[in-house]
Amino acid sequence: MTHSNEPNLPDDRRPQRQGPQSSDDDLVLPSMPRASYNRILVDAYYRGCRRGFNERYKLITELSQMSYEDRAELQRMEINFRELLANKLRELGFAHKASELSVRVLHPVVSVGQARREYHLYVDVVGENGRCWFVDFDAAQQLEAGPASIHLSCVGMSERKAKIIFSRLFSIPAFNEAMGKLVSSSFEDVCLQPRSFLAFGWIMQGIAMARVRAASEMGIQQAAAAGPFSLDKVKSFQWTGEKRPFEFECIVENAYYIAQITLDPKRRQPCVVLYEEGI
Repeated sequence: MTHSNEPNLPDDRRPQRQGPQSSDDDLVLPSMPRASYNRILVDAYYRGCRRGFNERYKLITELSQMSYEDRAELQRMEINFRELLANKLRELGFAHKASELSVRVLHPVVSVGQARREYHLYVDVVGENGRCWFVDFDAAQQLEAGPASIHLSCVGMSERKAKIIFSRLFSIPAFNEAMGKLVSSSFEDVCLQPRSFLAFGWIMQGIAMARVRAASEMGIQQAAAAGPFSLDKVKSFQWTGEKRPFEFECIVENAYYIAQITLDPKRRQPCVVLYEEGI
């Protein structure tokens, strides 16, 4: 069984094994300036603000052109995110870092279509040294090599409890740094500080969601029982040696998983594809 947050899966549902990596992997190209990667992420953010509109639409990017209700909704989103961030830092064991981090809420956008009105914010979190911190659902990590940001979006104002959608935006250096940290660490090291490995969180979140989806086909009670699982249920977690895409394998209870992780070149979002087999 295959599960993915990537919309375009390969026709072959089995993982494609490759031979030894080409010597091209050893080539080192001049790195782009950090500002260039920031620009790429902002461009991906604006593409996300346009996504999903089949009819005529417009983007409002100037606060002076937004209504009072628009500005109030964007402010509500910012306040909610700051509260969520503080709570998540405490939950992940990084509360001591909160005073060192600065939250930058940038590029407010209102996307206006015929059927709906969407609200968007571009958010990044920066440490005292000017480097990015990325706080995810399951982990938080400082990224030295490049930027990573968050796209917050919300549809409509009529529902006061409207859901705010969280999307990751990663530069290539930031993605490779997150993957490299996991690749170079033993599972014993990961278990000591699992909340410090972003990529490990992506894999575990993907497996948890896959287990819920699979169980939901068997009934509501089974789906409820197949939610989050403890780390001691994860066995034989290891990198397979593949990095195009990065590939890991593990066993969770009675299922064997292969997880392949890539960075969507247009959306700049990490994508996890899971291959699952019963054991």
